[in-house]
Amino acid sequence: MRRWLADAVSAYRMPDLSHLPPKAAGFIRWRARSRAEPSAAHWVVGAVALAAMIGAMEVMLWAGFTSAAIGRFGVGAAALVSLVGWVVERRRRVSCLRDELFRRGLCPCCAYDLLGNGAGGTCPECGANVRGWVAR
Repeated sequence: MRRWLADAVSAYRMPDLSHLPPKAAGFIRWRARSRAEPSAAHWVVGAVALAAMIGAMEVMLWAGFTSAAIGRFGVGAAALVSLVGWVVERRRRVSCLRDELFRRGLCPCCAYDLLGNGAGGTCPECGANVRGWVAR
């Protein structure tokens, strides 16, 4: 697999928290989820996408397309907007979870305890470079 593709896929992979105590893992997930609440910008982007989709359907109606073609376009556009929204939301949740793990002294990729780590910025468990990681 190419390196850029592996990096793109790992950006959406949730860190494994199974080795943490259940209460700690639940609290970390809850804290990351509360930081990942949708902002007003997400609602604005969704409203603009919906307005653009309705405008395109009106243009198709004016141009003489059949109602079946307009309906298929609407379903396809709605599916595309939902898919993009899901990808953005997933990326934001993973990012918030990794930031929370890093704040607690854990590796952002595998949740390994990095306190007292003498490896110089790399995780001894998964080999991730945590030196350049900046918690937002």
